[in-house]
Amino acid sequence: MFFEQFWNERYEKVSKKMDECTDEDEEVRMQGLLHMLEEEGFMPELNLSEEGKPFEVKACNCPFSEVVKETRLPCKLEAMFYKKLFNDETERISHIAEGDYSCTYVVSPD
Repeated sequence: MFFEQFWNERYEKVSKKMDECTDEDEEVRMQGLLHMLEEEGFMPELNLSEEGKPFEVKACNCPFSEVVKETRLPCKLEAMFYKKLFNDETERISHIAEGDYSCTYVVSPD
């Protein structure tokens, strides 16, 4: 299915870039994710916190908004993408499809 392949390809691309980064600075490691999201039309924002504290990844628009009106599959796969990329504790706290201004994920450090 298109959306499954879409998010799987993004996962492979981003996780490889993040793994190749030798810098321990989380912001530097996250640049690959932000760049990929920008390329895909998501208008991302990153809100880092102190080391060891949860941080936020925001997508300020949805390039799939028309599809999401019919099916929430892209939303489900996006949430799974972030859990796979970071950890199972990653939680979506705002959701464009529910009327919020962004899809925001809180990522708790491992």
